[in-house]
Amino acid sequence: MSLASCRVVLVEPRIAANIGATARVMHNFGLSDLVLVNPEADPADREARKLSTQGEEILDRARIVKDFGDAVADCMLVAGTAARVGGPVRRQSVAAPEEVLPRVADALAHGPAALVFGREANGLTDEEVTLFLGVVDASHATLAGDAEREASAVLRAPIEAALSALAAGAVRNGPLVTALHWLALNRSRLAEIALTASR
Repeated sequence: MSLASCRVVLVEPRIAANIGATARVMHNFGLSDLVLVNPEADPADREARKLSTQGEEILDRARIVKDFGDAVADCMLVAGTAARVGGPVRRQSVAAPEEVLPRVADALAHGPAALVFGREANGLTDEEVTLFLGVVDASHATLAGDAEREASAVLRAPIEAALSALAAGAVRNGPLVTALHWLALNRSRLAEIALTASR
């Protein structure tokens, strides 16, 4: 499996720093295809560049499209994140990251797949959610603030894909390989480790 065809889509991002932070995380995980849907923020903005740390090339190559459909039209599978998971529309397609991301990894063998992150202020619409096979439930995530939700979610969502890439030998960044090995070995103990560290 190659992560080269895994696309990250940001829907109407308003904060340039979030675009930059997303590019940084993408670079760290070996992703390179960034699509911005009708962005208010500019990926060339100084704040985006400042937070991109080695992801500048991703910002330079980011595609800007007018609507969501254009961003995912050629994708074999689309998965999005959502903090709101209730209601008749969202409840039907909610799944945990452990369930959704293996499907993303399988889809990548046949073509592009997309990880979609909604607007910083109010996420994705119900209409957009109906286009997804799975919505990752991020409602229990602890985040510093709403404006940081998008970049934090990008960092959080591709763990399964990253571990799959590690197993396939596709990760070539030394510190990232070390971090992913540690995560694979200690993932079940993360809550215990965090609790111990906070004492």
